[in-house]
Amino acid sequence: MGRILKETSGRTLVLNVLALFLAFSVAIPLGTRWAGAVGSLGDRAGSLTLLLLYAFPGFTAALLLQQLLAVKLSILPLQGVSSLPSTAPALARGMDFASHLVLPVV
Repeated sequence: MGRILKETSGRTLVLNVLALFLAFSVAIPLGTRWAGAVGSLGDRAGSLTLLLLYAFPGFTAALLLQQLLAVKLSILPLQGVSSLPSTAPALARGMDFASHLVLPVV
């Protein structure tokens, strides 16, 4: 049990830190912009957009993103952590790892 936790805790930490960074990098600028323009068209449009996003189930959004980006367009990998062998260059393995993180982070 401890071996499994040791193997996966690094990837889990990276995934959570990246998701938190993405959430803050979107929320803070939008929140400060909309707070400065209370009642404006942008503020109302942003409030409506956020209301619709909150009402949309996250699981359904994840499935739709997977279907679009991984299955139909084949832009991102659907599963796994790596598609390259360990003998591949470090930069290529890093880019491959990053492409595997996009869907879970979003």
